Amino acid sequence: MLKKEVLKNVFEVSDFDYLCAQNMMAPRPRTSVRPPGKKGLPNQGAVMLLLYNKNHNLNILFIKRQDTLSYHPGQISFPGGTHEDKETLLETALRETYEEIGIEPDNLDVLGKLNSVYVPPSDFVVYPFVSWHNSLPVCTPCNEEVAEIIEVPINEFFKDRAKHSETRTDNVSEITVPYFRIKEHKIWGATAMILSELLERFKNAGIKEQ
Repeated sequence: MLKKEVLKNVFEVSDFDYLCAQNMMAPRPRTSVRPPGKKGLPNQGAVMLLLYNKNHNLNILFIKRQDTLSYHPGQISFPGGTHEDKETLLETALRETYEEIGIEPDNLDVLGKLNSVYVPPSDFVVYPFVSWHNSLPVCTPCNEEVAEIIEVPINEFFKDRAKHSETRTDNVSEITVPYFRIKEHKIWGATAMILSELLERFKNAGIKEQ
């Protein structure tokens, strides 16, 4: 089992190539920045990567979004949502984590943050934060937003069988979409890119299996 003090070192590397880490799981072709001619300002959101020990393994928590949601219905994501005025991005991630899965902010120790990812389909800039839960999280999902809670040992993502890719058609063009497969679930898009940065940071710190 890993201790949170060890994990904090993952976020203290100054010369880490986060773009390379994210792009390992980015759909291709894909723009990594907002088009300069796009009007207005992008939406802003924040998500929480929640880590904890379970069965002697370091685990990470995902949600499956309800099919009825306006943004990214049915997809696997981290708890999170839209930034509101008068709150910090971290406060957004903590609030949304509580609203979506019932985890109180007081039960989380924020370890650090990852780099933002721009999501072209929804015109969102997503800011990821990483937190530690000192015990087993007891989730109370919001049924209107969350279809399923998914717990995954981190070491599953380091196995060769976890990474796949497929070709999809977007209007008239073809897109190569890398994804992580965990049982029947596909983790792709911004969630896969954010997860890829975390995993590469773990490798950089010498943390590959727990």
